[in-house]
Amino acid sequence: MLGVGHDGPVPTCHRVPADHPDIAELTRAVVREYAVRYDDPHDDIAPTAPDSVWVLLRDDDGTAVACGAVQPWSHTVPDAPAEVGEVKRMYVIPEARGRGLSRTVLDELVAIAREQRRTALVLETGTEQPEAIGLYTAYGFVPTEVFGPYADDPRSRCFRLEL
Repeated sequence: MLGVGHDGPVPTCHRVPADHPDIAELTRAVVREYAVRYDDPHDDIAPTAPDSVWVLLRDDDGTAVACGAVQPWSHTVPDAPAEVGEVKRMYVIPEARGRGLSRTVLDELVAIAREQRRTALVLETGTEQPEAIGLYTAYGFVPTEVFGPYADDPRSRCFRLEL
């Protein structure tokens, strides 16, 4: 468990199974937000790998406020190196933004990747998520070639962090 010190509720980070109800709710919320940001009403989103490791962040009152996962990159790109992980479904509810929670989730995802002996993490985000791009670049992720199913989307941006 990790905590973040600030003047509001102190969140705690927990590793949870992919079928946790709060993960399902946060995943639905991110799909709804993407539909608005990208003006794309489709509500399907590629599932994460069954062996993904999920992180759920809760405020001190128990409210689920953020999540993210690490999965093998080969789930998205079948011939990807086994030692590379992929960050998936990083999300912070709008009411909890601006408190550094995404960095807390990302810290935990990087710790998971290191425990898994991953040599790097990759991720995909998009042009309509400038806050995410800012987070990832400030954290040390560098732009990389757009990969897999995102290659034909001009709004996709991919990043890589060597561990």
